[in-house]
Amino acid sequence: MLVRVRVAKRSVDQVTSLFTLAAVIAFCSGAWLLLADLGWTQRFGQVGSTFSHWQAWMALALILSGVSSRFRNHRPDGSADRF
Repeated sequence: MLVRVRVAKRSVDQVTSLFTLAAVIAFCSGAWLLLADLGWTQRFGQVGSTFSHWQAWMALALILSGVSSRFRNHRPDGSADRF
């Protein structure tokens, strides 16, 4: 069974903006931790957890960026926004 959901263009744009912002924050956290591993900065929070590794933050940034790109190309009328 196929269920169609009506979504306003504004809602798609807002979700895209949130995912883009989250991707930027994840990338900055990953970059900070990478620089901390290189000894250029000091570490912050999450010591000993999954998110204490820069690879996890970079992977999260890539996933969020991909989701954001997918939403950006979605249009409620079926058209795609191509650059």
